[in-house]
Amino acid sequence: MRELAPLVDALDSTLASLKRAFNREQKFIADAAHELKTAVAILKSTLQLLVCRPRTSVEYKEGLERSLGGLWPAGGTRLRHTKPRPRGAANRPS
Repeated sequence: MRELAPLVDALDSTLASLKRAFNREQKFIADAAHELKTAVAILKSTLQLLVCRPRTSVEYKEGLERSLGGLWPAGGTRLRHTKPRPRGAANRPS
């Protein structure tokens, strides 16, 4: 049985290491989920306020830009006017 002691110790150490890694991953996921829920809740309430009264399309666009402004880096929040693509255009080679 003494011959197996190093193997048992190595397996115990590996399992303990896996358990610590799993716990770290679980904590990271919980923290990330909390951060996302907070941002989504703020965005949801802001958008609910935006639709409380009739607005022009420009007012909606400005309200959306303000609402989304904190979620993406500068420069990535501008809503662009684009023409709708014809069906299947996304699948056509350029």
